[in-house]
Amino acid sequence: MTELYGETYLPISDDLDIEASIQFTDYDYLDPDTIFKFSAHYQPVENAGLSIVYAKGFRGPNIDELFLGAQTTAAIYTDPC
Repeated sequence: MTELYGETYLPISDDLDIEASIQFTDYDYLDPDTIFKFSAHYQPVENAGLSIVYAKGFRGPNIDELFLGAQTTAAIYTDPC
């Protein structure tokens, strides 16, 4: 597994700051993937603010998802009469 990560924080003014991050992940058994996050926070007064976030997430597979493959099940119904 290989991962690279970078993050930056930019205070634009006393009221506004911006954050950005990016992560590259390359698992041995999966295709490489890149995830990111961009956010901005605006706080014009002390007790109120506005945050905006845009992001793409990723969850690595568990061991069953990697090696068991697709699982099928059949429902069995019985007539109680």
